[in-house]
Amino acid sequence: MVRLGVMSAPSSQSLGIVLFAGGFGAQIVSALTNDQAGGTIVWLPGGLLLAALMSLPQNRWLSCVAGMLLGVAAASLFSRGSIIASGLTALLTLVLVPFGAYLMQVVRRDASPLRTFRDMSWFLAVFALALPAISSAAGVLVDPAADSSERPVWLHTGVAHALGYLAFAPIWFRPRARWSSLQRMFVPDAWPAIGALLAIALIGVLWSEFGMHSHLRPLLLLAPIPVIVFSALRARVAGAYLVVVAIAILAIQLSREGRGPFIEPDVSLTALALKSWVFGTRRGMDVVGPLRATPPDAPRARPFEPRSPRTCRAPA
Repeated sequence: MVRLGVMSAPSSQSLGIVLFAGGFGAQIVSALTNDQAGGTIVWLPGGLLLAALMSLPQNRWLSCVAGMLLGVAAASLFSRGSIIASGLTALLTLVLVPFGAYLMQVVRRDASPLRTFRDMSWFLAVFALALPAISSAAGVLVDPAADSSERPVWLHTGVAHALGYLAFAPIWFRPRARWSSLQRMFVPDAWPAIGALLAIALIGVLWSEFGMHSHLRPLLLLAPIPVIVFSALRARVAGAYLVVVAIAILAIQLSREGRGPFIEPDVSLTALALKSWVFGTRRGMDVVGPLRATPPDAPRARPFEPRSPRTCRAPA
């Protein structure tokens, strides 16, 4: 596993400064995706902190957590947000991330969390269910008046936090190996990458033109599956990850313009439909990872060849 401490051996103070800047930027970017009615689309600081903790030895974790906490708090004040309402929920979640990271290190040892179904199940249980559920409960307890049946804040918060962890999962383990597998989209030729980009553009056109037709929505929501599977078979998890991110950005932009298959009468429901689709698609991509664990250039087993019957010689 590639560890930052082995590559450059930064000091704890330097790591704290880097995580402060990262937390500040991640919180600002998350705030920019906030539509006020449905909350933020994805909450990035938790996933960024998880990526840093899983890439560093445990004796550097304290400075990372401290830098991230200060960065998120500063960004909440800078964006004129309520540090008591949304900020307190974020800070509580960041404090719990090291416990989840430690549990993942114990469970997976030195293997990828997406290599086997067992490790993937542990990862999803901790970072897609447990921690987002705690964040949702904290948000409701801090600001119970904001939650209602028309705008379920707890559900918006939980899905946004889960998407943040899932966004960084494929890249915090063996980043060099991820880049090596991603190069298969361009080597020996770039036609696979060009084909994937054309497919994404076609999906955008179909979503924009026919997304408002309710009888076509099921087909439109399933349209990205072929290109995601193709990218996973060609470039493994890294390729499918980039395709999902590109389609998610496309879906967010179309929804902001009032187009696409995620538009609902209420803005809050539109944001929830979009986040739920991205969450489900991202989890489906994790299932493809273990199925594609064997690299394409690995030696294949020889086909079964029946033995020819032994010929019995006649006695002389």
